[in-house]
Amino acid sequence: MRKDFDECNSCICKLFRKLDSGTTIQFAIDDTDEFFENEDFTFICLDEKKCCITLNRPQEDSIVFVDCTRIAGVKIIEN
Repeated sequence: MRKDFDECNSCICKLFRKLDSGTTIQFAIDDTDEFFENEDFTFICLDEKKCCITLNRPQEDSIVFVDCTRIAGVKIIEN
């Protein structure tokens, strides 16, 4: 299902619009109690047409795609 740009207006999606690529974060998915603590992700980019953020998961050397409208919280890790 294609999302409209207007759907990407949550405060979390707006945060990702302004976040610098390379920023280290941890996040929680909406409707779960799980916060990916002790799992750092590196923000790569936001696809505003699909509300999709791309993250690097360095612990597993993998790329993760997440719908920014499904994220409940973000912790920015200061390096």
